[in-house]
Amino acid sequence: MFLLFFIMRYFFNKQPGSDEAQRIIRSEMAFLLEQHERWFEKQLQARLLREGCNFPICLARQSFYVFMGSELLHIVPDAQRSKLQSLLQNGSGTASATHPQFHHAIRFCAAQCPESGRLLALAVTKAIHSIMEEWRLPAEIFQEDLPAFRERIQCLAARLWENFPAYTGQTLALEALRRRLYLTLTTSLLSKIPLRQEFEQEFSSIPDFLSTVQTEHTHFCRLMNFCQERSPYFQIIVSRTFWRTLETFFLEHRASLAAEGVE
Repeated sequence: MFLLFFIMRYFFNKQPGSDEAQRIIRSEMAFLLEQHERWFEKQLQARLLREGCNFPICLARQSFYVFMGSELLHIVPDAQRSKLQSLLQNGSGTASATHPQFHHAIRFCAAQCPESGRLLALAVTKAIHSIMEEWRLPAEIFQEDLPAFRERIQCLAARLWENFPAYTGQTLALEALRRRLYLTLTTSLLSKIPLRQEFEQEFSSIPDFLSTVQTEHTHFCRLMNFCQERSPYFQIIVSRTFWRTLETFFLEHRASLAAEGVE
């Protein structure tokens, strides 16, 4: 992530009082101090999309709160850390995921540390980088056997699903999701990597492959390996496609439940 290293170098090598440095600090502080959760989400999502990251915003927001909470504890003076920790925790003592608590913690940090603007601006950039690392799917998961791949899908889908307590107890059609992932990952890779002739030599026609892969997971693993060996953009393509497919499937399922009267 070139933006991360550019901004870090800029802040530590240039005069912190320069106009451009102050502009960046003001921009990032305005973002962090946004009180309305919906507007905050939109700004966070815009920052991620500029980096090509389409991580579901409900997951990105949680990760951002957790990462920034850790950074805040390093920014405030030692004597104020216990107070900050209380702001970042809910009644059960676990890390908070509510925007009002995050907002109060940012305001507290800004009031306690004269250098908070510069340090918080750097922390935002590092947080975006951390979320992008979470978003990127390791290529190894596409070489897992079928039971492990099913479990992987279930775990990632559950993370998204648990953000909506109203649907607790409702189940996702995970096998349908797995089959859709076969389709979307295959078509996305083949549309972005010019390998049609090589693909047909290796796997026959696309329709035949898509028919076979529904019952033979090993063919899917072969395709993933085939594409990874031939494109440096494999990880980006599969990450974008995977999360887009998962989120779209989830939204469709929510709409279906709503139509059935589940609220």
